[in-house]
Amino acid sequence: MITRSSWTRSSSFTLLVVMLVLTLGPVGCSSLPRKHWWQFWRKSPTETSITADKMVLPPPPDAAGGLGSGSTLPAPDASQLAANRPIGGQTATVPELRTAYFDYDSDQLTAEAQAVLDGNLAWLQSNSSSEIQLGGHCDARGSTEYNLNLGERRAKSVMAYLVGKGVSANRLHTISYGEENPAVPGDSEEAYAKNRRVEFLVYY
Repeated sequence: MITRSSWTRSSSFTLLVVMLVLTLGPVGCSSLPRKHWWQFWRKSPTETSITADKMVLPPPPDAAGGLGSGSTLPAPDASQLAANRPIGGQTATVPELRTAYFDYDSDQLTAEAQAVLDGNLAWLQSNSSSEIQLGGHCDARGSTEYNLNLGERRAKSVMAYLVGKGVSANRLHTISYGEENPAVPGDSEEAYAKNRRVEFLVYY
């Protein structure tokens, strides 16, 4: 026979256990198994929060503005190499601006090329608000990378000559097309000579 006092003690004990579980459970219980049941309040080392000093962050930018050491950047598109022209600018040919031609594997201005540039000066001086693209080109001989570099050097040679004649450098924008845009297709010496050039285009 259960007396009232024993029932009261049993209920009190049950209530105490329930309160204990409800109190401790949300604070420290974990879904991970424990070796002993009384260790339910202990946190595993893997459950600790990740603090800022433990987070793995990407390397900071370097002094040149690129990604940190060990990072790689996508290679630039070949048609954009050595370009400093206005972004998105459209260009047009002008009959008065003639093309300067170069000797094989050279970025030096010949006497004929200098005469062409001197002839272009009159238009450049009378149209002082215009901006010009100087496009360097090569014949098909040599690697793509070499010809891109050679086309850049040719465009820079023309730019340096014009700046020396008083044209503002801010108006001149160089770009190298390498061997990608031949003026004359073919592998003859005549075609090669027409493809070693710097063309003038006007931005509008």
